Amino acid sequence: MGLAVAGAVVLIAAIVLLVLYLRDDESEPGTIEDTTPEETTESPTADEETTESPSIEDAVGLCLPYEPQISGYSFDLSTPCDGEEAFWEVTAASDDVGASVDGEGVLADVQAAYDVCGEDYGGFQLGEPWKDWYFTYDESTSNVEELYCVEALGNPDAEGRMPVTPDTGDCFDDSDTWWSVPCDSELALYEVVDTVTVDPPVEMSNEEANEQSAPCSGGEFFWQIMNVEGLTSAILCGDEL
Repeated sequence: MGLAVAGAVVLIAAIVLLVLYLRDDESEPGTIEDTTPEETTESPTADEETTESPSIEDAVGLCLPYEPQISGYSFDLSTPCDGEEAFWEVTAASDDVGASVDGEGVLADVQAAYDVCGEDYGGFQLGEPWKDWYFTYDESTSNVEELYCVEALGNPDAEGRMPVTPDTGDCFDDSDTWWSVPCDSELALYEVVDTVTVDPPVEMSNEEANEQSAPCSGGEFFWQIMNVEGLTSAILCGDEL
């Protein structure tokens, strides 16, 4: 069995569009930055190892690095939660998902992941640590073998960025996903002035997002926050620092 590993929001991040637009009803929104990441490639097939990994039932509460690794036919869950490499904590797990992947290694139906993790996963929640899922699948059958729901521990990375979605009063940089950074940091480029929550999330054009940002109390620019399905769940309004 050839095993591959994939994820949702952070690893396979085609839905993470940090595109900045001017909030101006009189003119066409102008893209200042388009940082859509390239498609994630699959990890090399892992060789089976003799070290016994924790069972799927014992995985909850264990930790993973920013880029989870394969050990044998499962994830390597040996990262200490109090160690520098720890980034994700496993919040739920299943080896009976009943799901498959498409030709690009993406879940054919994300509802299978929502059923295990909850609707908050596979998207960014304002002011909260990132929530995501990672899974392994059999390359020969495209069947998902294991799925792990994870939540970021919230620890800053080496640059001081925190895996927490910016909310009103927070600052962020121009990286390719929604890191928060201290507003007095050299990395800080934008400050969130106000937000608009879109519930339920919907597919939205730039022009529609511009209209939806009207309730914002201020902010020269707006950004759409999208989930794994490409639906807008929130709009940030903010200013350049």
